[in-house]
Amino acid sequence: MMDAVLERIRTEGALRGADFEHPEKRAGSWWNWKPAKRALEFLFDRGELLIADRVNFQRVYDLAERVLPEWVDATEPSAEEANRYLFLRGLRAAGVCVAGRSGGYFNSWRALSQTLVSDLVAEGTVCDVEADLPDCDEQTILVHRDDLPLLDRAVDGDLRAERTTFLSPFDSLFWIRGRARKLWGFTQMLEAYKPAEKREYGYFCLPILHRDRLVGRFDP
Repeated sequence: MMDAVLERIRTEGALRGADFEHPEKRAGSWWNWKPAKRALEFLFDRGELLIADRVNFQRVYDLAERVLPEWVDATEPSAEEANRYLFLRGLRAAGVCVAGRSGGYFNSWRALSQTLVSDLVAEGTVCDVEADLPDCDEQTILVHRDDLPLLDRAVDGDLRAERTTFLSPFDSLFWIRGRARKLWGFTQMLEAYKPAEKREYGYFCLPILHRDRLVGRFDP
């Protein structure tokens, strides 16, 4: 199937999943993909296809060499380079996190992340900062060195949280599992996949962010 999909795209140009016929009528979940769509996604995950466009939210797939600009360095990184890159991107996105959860933004292996943390702290790229976390057995948070000025501004009161808003259960604030509980004493749960009788808060309960605190939940 992958060979056939690649050959069609190679000869016909960029295609969508809808451009591949499948005689079997399917009913069910959103992810009930036909074989050609599975092949397209697998080839995309491997980097042989890239997304050239979108039409009505549908991905348009084309050969990587026809999409990727020539100036992009496509050299495959080593495992160490990839882990370092993902860890630092995740830390910058999260802002702060406790050391034991530091690889959670991209679901990196925890033991590997701990080894990486030690190296990055030793070289000064990542800083460990003492914190007062009453509900956490760890009292050290990690901060990227480039974010230390922001941390100083927050401590000095120059950065003030003023808004109150609802957050999606999928908000990246919660991507590092357990971070909300460790930092703010708030346990985030998405119960949409639980049987109704086992839900405690609601099908799609939204955390309430009030200024700099998670203060409750709202079930819409």
